[in-house]
Amino acid sequence: MGRKFTVAIFIFSGLAMLAAEAAGNVSATKGLQLNGQAVPVAGTKSWPVAAGDVLASDATPAVLTMKDGSKIVLGKKSQAKLENGTVRLLSGTMEYTLAERSTLQVAVKGDALTARTGVASTTGSQVAPARVSPTVTTEALPPVSRRQP
Repeated sequence: MGRKFTVAIFIFSGLAMLAAEAAGNVSATKGLQLNGQAVPVAGTKSWPVAAGDVLASDATPAVLTMKDGSKIVLGKKSQAKLENGTVRLLSGTMEYTLAERSTLQVAVKGDALTARTGVASTTGSQVAPARVSPTVTTEALPPVSRRQP
């Protein structure tokens, strides 16, 4: 009876891991938390992450590499949640570069940002959610006149 129970637990554990398919990997040099638990980063290149996971960095940034090649860097003392197709910044700052043809979305608290693929941007959650806007890139600015008045 004990052996059958052990085998059943092993099978169900395997099925649960398949259901939570990895969305990407996260790495940090120290101070990484995954779902509120400290992650031992010494000697480990990266940890798999899936939808529903909450990541928190401490004294160093954490680098999230998604399956599609998009990169997100959580700043020091920042927290983000992975949702289906979205990385939501809960606190702190993050830099992100979406891979070409990426369908990944980035959001700050309750507001989704308009992010373009192949363009690096930075955002933070220090401002109230209703006032958050995506970072303006230099290519979106109008030309500057050098004419003196």
